[in-house]
Amino acid sequence: MEGTGIDHAHIKLVPMHSTENLKRGEWKQFFSGKEFWFDKYEGWICSGGGPKADEARLKKLAENLRRSQKIYGG
Repeated sequence: MEGTGIDHAHIKLVPMHSTENLKRGEWKQFFSGKEFWFDKYEGWICSGGGPKADEARLKKLAENLRRSQKIYGG
């Protein structure tokens, strides 16, 4: 959801295709085969993937989140 400034919201519904596995309680990852990446919000969304994040940066981020959770009592 998005929308700030006044009481309103813009909600975008993204259809999910080929989700028969969810009806059986199974999760399955689907890849679009397309890659999109924007440094700022372009006003639309897509189901394409982005570049793989740096593993070391992700680990550091996870450590910081765990540490802040302990500090702030989460």
